[in-house]
Amino acid sequence: MLVKGTPGTYAELVAAKEENVFAIPDSLETAAAAAIGVPYKTAWWALVDMGGLKKGDTLLVQGAATATGQASLDIGRSLEAKVYATSRADKVDKVRALGAEALEYDDPKVRELEANVVFEPIGADTFADSVEALAVEGALVTPGAVGNPIVSFNLWTLLGKRARIQGIGSAQASRETMERLISLAGEGKLKPVIDRELLLEQVADAHRAIEARETFGEVILRP
Repeated sequence: MLVKGTPGTYAELVAAKEENVFAIPDSLETAAAAAIGVPYKTAWWALVDMGGLKKGDTLLVQGAATATGQASLDIGRSLEAKVYATSRADKVDKVRALGAEALEYDDPKVRELEANVVFEPIGADTFADSVEALAVEGALVTPGAVGNPIVSFNLWTLLGKRARIQGIGSAQASRETMERLISLAGEGKLKPVIDRELLLEQVADAHRAIEARETFGEVILRP
């Protein structure tokens, strides 16, 4: 059973509204189901609902080592888009293993991709390259910035490509979307990355690992 959007972080038991509770198929491990949650509903809302990503499109995922970055890569792959993804040099091989063409952040190829959709969660360090990477009438979708949110880019590039920048706000994932994500994961078409599973009493260790950027994938806490 998967519970979505319920207050009570780190509680062993929570009360949830019926519409926020989802059955999971026997084929889906509970850890993988837990990893779908916020990252996947955010990625689907950004790429598909707001960005219009579809089969055959080119997708650039900046920050593929982040939770939403990995979810975006996974969703793009499942939709049969051509997926390019960026990360730091020490994580490029891990990103490549997820099925994307992996590039380092400063690789000049990024600016030449002509991507139909760019997922941009980083901010100032990558934003100008993300705009340059857009195809004609492409969409740059951003959920925010894990780095500096004050960005600059060449406005003429955006205008010349008739492209758009779309802030996604809070993900408005419908029940139908969540059920589809769960179904795709149960069929093996989505494969959430689990970095480690820890007991609830080890929550401090989980935070330390995340803050030190030691993780690649979700950290799952078990009661």
